[in-house]
Amino acid sequence: MGTSLGLGRATRIAIAVLAVALIGTIGYVAWDMSSDSTSSVLDFESERFEEYLADNPENSQAWLELANLSLQQREYDKAISEYEESLALDDEQPAALMGLGLAYMKKEQPDLAVYFLSEAVALSENDDVLQAGASLPTLHYYLGKIYLETGDLDLAAAEVEESLWY
Repeated sequence: MGTSLGLGRATRIAIAVLAVALIGTIGYVAWDMSSDSTSSVLDFESERFEEYLADNPENSQAWLELANLSLQQREYDKAISEYEESLALDDEQPAALMGLGLAYMKKEQPDLAVYFLSEAVALSENDDVLQAGASLPTLHYYLGKIYLETGDLDLAAAEVEESLWY
């Protein structure tokens, strides 16, 4: 979808690295500042969803919300299991695929992270109404971040550049 604006490879890679670093730093600071103060709130919300799901195990959206809470609490294996439950009930959820990708990214499993994030991109491109949190720019940003971390600078630059076109 995007275009390179006639920028050279080195310039595109430098822009991608800077964009990932800047956005990542801002996101980490915001997340880290809130992690301690919201711990009890996240625990309360998780318990609430678990109680609800005990009586309503077929609610894919509730599984998705519980998985998002587990991801925020850095319980990556639990989040993965909950995202899989949600997708087993409704396999067309870009937000659940994105959550799986992020959980695998945090577990330092880039191949699985790229697979699920790419699946979310493919589904989102065909979705008339994008789900909150699974926007194409966000998905491309995380793909760029993974490619940067694994040393694939060309793909990192392409993904970050793609994220800027939306």
